[in-house]
Amino acid sequence: MDTVFYENFRKKLTIGDYIVAFYIIAIFVFENEKYGMLFSIIQLLFFGFLAWMVFKTKKFPVNVATQWIIIVALLVMLYFCVGANKYVDSESFLVAKNLLKAICIAYYLYTKDNKEIIIIATAIAGIICGGFIIINYLENPITSMELKYAFNSRVGAEIAGGNVNVVAMNMCFSFASCMYLAKDSLKKSKKVFWYLALVFITISSFFTGTRKILLVFVVMFFLANRNIKIRYKIMGLIAAIVAYLILMNVDTFYFLLGHKIDFFRSNSYKMYDHSDQIRHDLLIQSWELFKNRPWGSGFGCVQAALGVYAHNNYMEVLASLGLVGFIVYYSVYIWELCKSYSYRKDNSCHFCFYTLVGIMILEIGQITCYYSMIYVFVPLIEYIIRYKGKKREGFL
Repeated sequence: MDTVFYENFRKKLTIGDYIVAFYIIAIFVFENEKYGMLFSIIQLLFFGFLAWMVFKTKKFPVNVATQWIIIVALLVMLYFCVGANKYVDSESFLVAKNLLKAICIAYYLYTKDNKEIIIIATAIAGIICGGFIIINYLENPITSMELKYAFNSRVGAEIAGGNVNVVAMNMCFSFASCMYLAKDSLKKSKKVFWYLALVFITISSFFTGTRKILLVFVVMFFLANRNIKIRYKIMGLIAAIVAYLILMNVDTFYFLLGHKIDFFRSNSYKMYDHSDQIRHDLLIQSWELFKNRPWGSGFGCVQAALGVYAHNNYMEVLASLGLVGFIVYYSVYIWELCKSYSYRKDNSCHFCFYTLVGIMILEIGQITCYYSMIYVFVPLIEYIIRYKGKKREGFL
């Protein structure tokens, strides 16, 4: 395991580091209509800081992440120029803005060499976001019947523009970050703190009512703890059984998530079968869009044609960018996945591996290409892998 840098990294923090950290936190909590003005100010500070760094250093990183960003940006610009509807224009602009965030993160890592600030900020953002979710629930208690029959009543809806699925998606990044910090910490007190944070993020995430994060959390946890002692595996199994019993027997948690587990073994809740059928139909219709235009029609074409997103990132990208664009978009995923697996004995690279696996599972039922965090983690993971590669080759 690597020597832990974040144990004493605070000595080297600058105002710019705090701006980047606060921007990561703002993505979780303030990137919505309610706090739109505040988020715009924070984002302006973030872009301004990076612009100043570019002007000061007059250097630009040329690596896998920046090459991917530039190629995807060129594809987005191409479809933007030929786009014939408002959806393609607006979503192309949204992706372009996210790619700008990615290039800023890549440049920050290139010049400041401080990956821990992003990982810690992501973990803290999850804690804050979880606090908002719990407070929202306590201040506005929702009855079991409301949770059962009102899809949009799931708590946490005010965060992330009212989209609880985006809240849950962001919490997956926080889960992975807390796991890394807990495993990488040299001090027992910090290990305990980050493991408690991990538990808090997991519990608060349940209040979003998003079932797919259960699978993501379980997969990431067991991948992260591949060498865990047998007694801890038994304890984890017992904890999973206890959690299952709570979800299935405590009314509040049952109507948040338990009934969705019940869905897979019972025909008693046909009302949720409709949601899964809609997702299935969207996949089929998105596939038809791709077959009609295998070269793609630009980001937003699925919404333009079907009225909603594909609810599957793979199909959204395939229909939007076509086969070539799909290969380009996911090439960085595959490269990072293979590299992080080959360096998996290193704790940082192992963090990259299980985070990527979690993201790729999440994208089966979640759109990520229109949201910020994936564009933060792609350059972050590339940086960690490249740094480890240089160490192995003797350049550092």
